[in-house]
Amino acid sequence: MKKIAKRVFHPGVFLAIALFIALLGSCYYVNFDAILHEVRSDLEAGDYDGAIEKGEDAFQKAFSNWNKASLHALVGWAYWMKNDLAQASESFDRAMEYSMVSDAVAGRIALDFETLAYEAVFNFRSHLSVLPDDWSIQAGPKTLSHAQVSEIVLLSCALQGNQSAFNEIVISEQNVVDPQVLAEMEAFFF
Repeated sequence: MKKIAKRVFHPGVFLAIALFIALLGSCYYVNFDAILHEVRSDLEAGDYDGAIEKGEDAFQKAFSNWNKASLHALVGWAYWMKNDLAQASESFDRAMEYSMVSDAVAGRIALDFETLAYEAVFNFRSHLSVLPDDWSIQAGPKTLSHAQVSEIVLLSCALQGNQSAFNEIVISEQNVVDPQVLAEMEAFFF
């Protein structure tokens, strides 16, 4: 007599389990590009409370450090526009703990400059390399570009009286900052 081998799993059971896992995964899938776009749109439109709420809600669902950092950075910009500088600073710092995203780096530099923390900007100058040449952000009525962030760092180097750091930034940012602005800064400070 021949023994018939028994199947361990019936194909229908295996298919049902796979379908259940796929459906469960789709329930928890979050399209972070869409969320980041929504938060950024709220920020641009001046709906800072909406940007903060959406950003903080989405943070709970974020898996990657880049998504967490991006959300914290945008929330930081929203707090800054609401003139809550302490919360903005905390959000930028939290963002950079996850990843050095350009929105957080630029936010930290610009916020330190606005609060007259020139030495902090000077010490943060090496992070300019994170910003793509075409980077910019709009938060309500304010728009900040890579060139403006570079000019802030150059001005902070000049205010610290450090011409060698100034020259290093000039070399690294020569494709971003207007040569006339560079010449005027150098002539005025050095």
